[in-house]
Amino acid sequence: MATLKKYVVAGEYIGKKAAVFSKVDNKLSSQGNIVDETKNTFVIKNNGKKRKIIKKDVFIVADFGSKKIKVDGSLLAKRSEDRIKIKI
Repeated sequence: MATLKKYVVAGEYIGKKAAVFSKVDNKLSSQGNIVDETKNTFVIKNNGKKRKIIKKDVFIVADFGSKKIKVDGSLLAKRSEDRIKIKI
């Protein structure tokens, strides 16, 4: 059985509600629903506006069931299909 950490890192983020915080000053950068993902970016949509976020520069707080979990974006800076192969 996978650990929670493995589930969070390897999990699917498209469709999740998320808040994104800058690593530099820990201020809220953006929040909304993740609508697209590439190897290095997330696209977050809020109020009809889309914003591209670079994964390695942020912390992401996403809803996993009833919990909100903070994840370092640099752990997610891989293609989603490659994250399932990570050894944690």
